[in-house]
Amino acid sequence: MKRLTALIIAGVLVTTSILGGCGKKNVDKNNLTPNMPDNSSVEEHVTPNRIGSPEELVSNLEFNAEFEAKLAEVIEKKDLDNEILINISGVPVSAAFVRYAVLACNQSYQGSTEENIEQIKAQEIDSYFRVNSYLVNKAIEMGLTVSEDEFTENFTDMYAQFKQYYGDDVDSVIEMYTYQTPYAYFLTSFYNLLYSKIYEERISDEEFAASVREATLTDMLESETEYVRAKHILICFPEEGEGENGEVTEEQKLETLNRAREVLALVESGEDFDALVKEHGEDPGMESYPGGYYFTTGKMVEQFEETAFALKEGDISGLVETNYGYHIIQRLPLDDDAILATDEYMSKSYEMFAEELDTLSKDYEFVYSENYESRYADFLAEYEEMANPTVEEETTMEETFTVDYDQENQAEVEAENEADAEVQAE
Repeated sequence: MKRLTALIIAGVLVTTSILGGCGKKNVDKNNLTPNMPDNSSVEEHVTPNRIGSPEELVSNLEFNAEFEAKLAEVIEKKDLDNEILINISGVPVSAAFVRYAVLACNQSYQGSTEENIEQIKAQEIDSYFRVNSYLVNKAIEMGLTVSEDEFTENFTDMYAQFKQYYGDDVDSVIEMYTYQTPYAYFLTSFYNLLYSKIYEERISDEEFAASVREATLTDMLESETEYVRAKHILICFPEEGEGENGEVTEEQKLETLNRAREVLALVESGEDFDALVKEHGEDPGMESYPGGYYFTTGKMVEQFEETAFALKEGDISGLVETNYGYHIIQRLPLDDDAILATDEYMSKSYEMFAEELDTLSKDYEFVYSENYESRYADFLAEYEEMANPTVEEETTMEETFTVDYDQENQAEVEAENEADAEVQAE
């Protein structure tokens, strides 16, 4: 169960980071009633913009309809997938998606004491579905497609991999861990794929990238904790020590220190620091981050961090010893294009892109089915049962997990033993 669980959870987390999700917690979801009063309860919140005919609800944009038909050939639709409860700008939303939104969003906000919590959840769910619809419409506008190779890799092969691990239980496992039917889970992956394609196009726009850069820098400068940017030349201790327990001996440390002193002499003589990093530095991270590391307190080893923060911009340290070896550190200004390689820049770019998508889809019209309210109530009741299981249900679930886990471990052990036997036989 561990491998598939990791794969599924990874997929859910991707969707969460992409689409925001309830309270920016750990699942994705969205509201279906944009204009709910601040004091509304869940029961009161369903005041649909418009009730649509069955034909309006199932109408589908050609690009989306073509993909869904193709996906249905690989993964069988369940009743929930065929039951359409909303249509948003040509993109139908199934009961499977509404159920997922209700379960996941309420789970995310479980125990929350925020004011107007039901309104917040409703708005989150609304935003999720609006953005999904926007992604489909934007993909059509941009002429994006899902290639045969992409479809095979992300849908056909992935589902086959799930089935390989879980056989006939695969659908129930997916539903247990994602609150989604298998078809809905992979349709979510389709929206994620569109998101990635549209994001890559957007982040390549110079104006947008510049705005993200400036916003990231502003966040760093206004952060409660100070940020610093530094690059270094690292002369490493040997990977294998010659001491009794594999420890680096004093002789080895002295040899490393002498090498570091030679490099420091080159630095002090005025040789180009970047050239010396490339020629003598032994930190592979400097290849990935040639502009240096951006970091705040608690992110680097203590001696490195203290020295970097103590330096003035442009200054270079003497030798700094850590468990890795000897460092020669140069502090640099934050305001540099090297910021584009930071996690902070990436996070800010997704945040700003998500805000754009939400704004651009704000005016999308929701068309509801007549039984939307009752189905929403059904899913909410289901969540309440899940959130408050009986002792008997908890015991049954625990026993199921224990059996599954033991069986998987046993299977892995047997597979490893067979592999070892084959190697020995050779």
